[in-house]
Amino acid sequence: MFDRTILATLIGSLCVATGHAQENTLLHLSGFGTVAATHFDRNDIDFGGGPNVMNGVGRTTSTSFGVDSKAGVQLRITPMANLEATVQSVVKKTPRNDWTPTIDWANIKYSVNENIAVRAGRIGHPFFMISDYRQVNYANVALRPAVEVYNLVPINSSDVIEGLFKFGLAGGQVNVQAGVGRADTDVIRSSYERDYDEVKVRKMAYVNATYEIGAWTLRAGRTEGDLSYDALGARRQVFDTLSNLGSTGNRIRNQWEIKDAKSSFTGIGATYDQGNIILTGEYVMLRSEKAYNDTDAWSILGGYRIGKFTPYVSYAAAKTKNRIQVSDVASQLTPLVGASNAAQLQGGIQALADASVRDQNTSSIGVRWDVYKNMALKAQYDHIRIEDPSTQGFLINKSSTYPTRAGGNAFAVSLDFVF
Repeated sequence: MFDRTILATLIGSLCVATGHAQENTLLHLSGFGTVAATHFDRNDIDFGGGPNVMNGVGRTTSTSFGVDSKAGVQLRITPMANLEATVQSVVKKTPRNDWTPTIDWANIKYSVNENIAVRAGRIGHPFFMISDYRQVNYANVALRPAVEVYNLVPINSSDVIEGLFKFGLAGGQVNVQAGVGRADTDVIRSSYERDYDEVKVRKMAYVNATYEIGAWTLRAGRTEGDLSYDALGARRQVFDTLSNLGSTGNRIRNQWEIKDAKSSFTGIGATYDQGNIILTGEYVMLRSEKAYNDTDAWSILGGYRIGKFTPYVSYAAAKTKNRIQVSDVASQLTPLVGASNAAQLQGGIQALADASVRDQNTSSIGVRWDVYKNMALKAQYDHIRIEDPSTQGFLINKSSTYPTRAGGNAFAVSLDFVF
C-alpha cells in the first residue's frame, strides 16, 4: 500500500512540475544485474548469502542461482534543474521464497542550491559504506558484501524526510545526510502459519557523513529508532500465553518481547582507492533492548589491480556483546503455571534471544575481471567458521543432523553488469 502511495505522489508531483517546465524534462533510465551460481559444501544447513533468503544453498540444493542473483532498474526524472525524482525496483529472492519485485527507491529531491537539498520518500538507508549502491554489485570489488557486517541489519530501505548538505573542508569535501522516518521489511518466517515475519523501525532518526579527500573516503553514521520484530512463532508460543497470566505475565512480556525496543546502529568506515591499490574496512555496532543481543562486526578487504584483473582478499567477523541470559522468568511464573510450563516459557524467550547470537567469521579470496565495458566476471571462495556461543552463525535452514558450530566453504561465480 505504501509503495503505491509513494508512486502516486511521485507521479502526481512530477506531472505538475512537468507542466511548468516541459522543455526541461529529462528522463534517464539505467539498470543493473547479477547472474551468479553459488555452491556450499554442506548438506545439513544452507548458506544464504544476503539477508532474508529463506532457502539458500547447501541443504536445499548444492548449487543455486537464487542466492546472489538479482536485477534492477532505475528511472530518474529531472523536470527542472533543481527538482529530481528517482524510482528503483529490484528483483531478487525474498523471504517468501519468491522473486516478487520491490521498490527500493522512490523519492523526490529538491535542491535549494548546489550545497543544500531536501529529499522525501524511500531511500537506501545509510547503514553502511556502500548503502547507496549496495544492490549494484558491479560497483563493488567483491562478489557480495561481507555477510557478518551487512547481514546484521535486514533492512535495505527506509521512508524518510532528510536534508543533504555538502561543504569543503581542508582540501576535501564533506557530505552529510540527516533525517527522520520509518522502515519496514519482511524477514524469514519463524512459523509455518505465515510466509514471513516482519521487522519495523519507528521514530527513526539518523545522521550519516562522509569525507572525501584524495584517494580516501571516510564515513561515520548512526541510526536510532524503536525496533519491533514480529516473530509469529515466539508470539504464539510464548507472548500470547504470557498475556493471559495477569500482571506478572504482562510485565514479563513487556520486558522481553521485541516491540518498540530502543535500538541503535553505529558504523565507521574508510576506503583507499589509488592507482592499483584498493583497501576498504568497516566497523559496526548494533545495540538494542529486550530479547535482542548487542553485536559488533567488522570487515576489511584489500585488492590490487593488474590490468583488467583485480585479485582481492577479505576477512570479516561478528561477535555478540554481553549475551542475553534469561534466568529469572521461570521462578516468577512457576506459581502461576507450574514448574514445567514455566521452564518452557523461559526457554522460548531464551530461544528468541539466541536467534540474534551470530558469532561468525569468514576468510575470502576472489578475483574480479572487467571482461567488457560495463561487465565484470567475479569468482569468490569463502571459508566460514562459526564461533561460540552461536550455534549456526548466519547460516540458515539447519537440519536435525547439523552439528553445532559447524562451518563450511562457499564458492560462487558471477557476472555483474550495468546499462
